Amino acid sequence: MHFKGLPSLAYTLSVSRAATQRDMEQQHQCVCCPEAVLRVLTTMLHFQMLKSPAFMLLLVSGYLSLMGILIVFTYAAQFAMRKGLDPNSAKLVLSIIGISNTLGRAACGAISCLPQLDMNIVSWVTILLSGVSLIVAAFAYSKMLYVIACALFGFNLASFTVLRALVFVELFGLENLTNCFGLNMLFQSLSAFSSTPLANVILLYTGGFQAVFLFTGSALLLSGALLIPLKPVLKWERRNMNVTFS
Repeated sequence: MHFKGLPSLAYTLSVSRAATQRDMEQQHQCVCCPEAVLRVLTTMLHFQMLKSPAFMLLLVSGYLSLMGILIVFTYAAQFAMRKGLDPNSAKLVLSIIGISNTLGRAACGAISCLPQLDMNIVSWVTILLSGVSLIVAAFAYSKMLYVIACALFGFNLASFTVLRALVFVELFGLENLTNCFGLNMLFQSLSAFSSTPLANVILLYTGGFQAVFLFTGSALLLSGALLIPLKPVLKWERRNMNVTFS
């Protein structure tokens, strides 16, 4: 197997822009948003890609997945105390999720070296399992089952962060990785902004953490389900739609 030491020309051109005359004029000026910054933002946020149904499925899936991560880390310890754990043991649940997530990332890094595996399939299977884990945690009848379910959640959701870049490259090409990540970060920022307030509203109206975990588990199930038809949608899109990514 041969690995090239230099990036592809297409990728280099996609992330590189030559300095313009206006850039040179602004070099020694103190301005809030020079043209060079605007051009970087334009490169990262290529809104033409939002016309792609397949890419929108990935963005919405990422929005829902990050929502699950943030809500669980916010309420897992409090829900553990409702399950009967003392405060010190309840705080350890967050550590257990973090440790299992670290192990999951290591496992994802290992399997990403196997070219015969479809990274999109690995992604949606593990995200679905993380959603199932949260639903099990919501109905857990014992403290040990709750802890195990949370650990499985952390392990399976590792694919969301580790494999997403590989899925972008596999489906849209290395030259569009910067654009994909820019828009992905935009949707994830919206998720970070809305996830906890939404969970608070659910908690306020239901009065229990079980409904919060059921909502989060359902969001992750939907997130994984959106990735299942991704490749067929992309094939249909390339056959019937005139969507350009560069």
